[in-house]
Amino acid sequence: MFGTGVRFGEALAVRWCDLNLTDEPLTVDGQEVPPQSVWINGNIVAVSGKGLVRHDGKTFRANRVIGLPDYLHTLLLVRKPLDAHESEPVFPSGTLGWHHPSNMQRSVRRMRERIEYPDFTTHVGRKTVATILDTSGQTAREIADQLGHANPAMPQNVYMGRGVQNPAAAAALHAAYNSKE
Repeated sequence: MFGTGVRFGEALAVRWCDLNLTDEPLTVDGQEVPPQSVWINGNIVAVSGKGLVRHDGKTFRANRVIGLPDYLHTLLLVRKPLDAHESEPVFPSGTLGWHHPSNMQRSVRRMRERIEYPDFTTHVGRKTVATILDTSGQTAREIADQLGHANPAMPQNVYMGRGVQNPAAAAALHAAYNSKE
């Protein structure tokens, strides 16, 4: 989540076939996945009476291809078992099936206590990615595409920095004041 900004359930739904860990483009179920990328095309949810369900995603925009940072690409290469079946989850449960979101949340709560970071949640990774992209100069549209939001106003209103110093504003106002127009 810290390397992509995906939602918690989206991370749990990634299968080995959704990852392109090679240096060549791949086509998976009609979707081209560029080298060193992941195709986010599902979400794991617990449905009463049915158990865990992998569905197509939270929204239409949730289905997207995301480039992997080099460190994450390397980590996934090292983590992939030699005998991994393409339809298996990248982050399997102890029985090699889908992880139950509640069980994973419990693990996160335990980790939060161990690291003494009381505000840590699974959403921190998503917020961190949005902040990094914002401070690197990416537009609200680009950040929305990365996070899987249909409307750029969502990351702009929720994730992007407010109250951050803008040194360029003073320079722009000074230039406008000094212009002859």
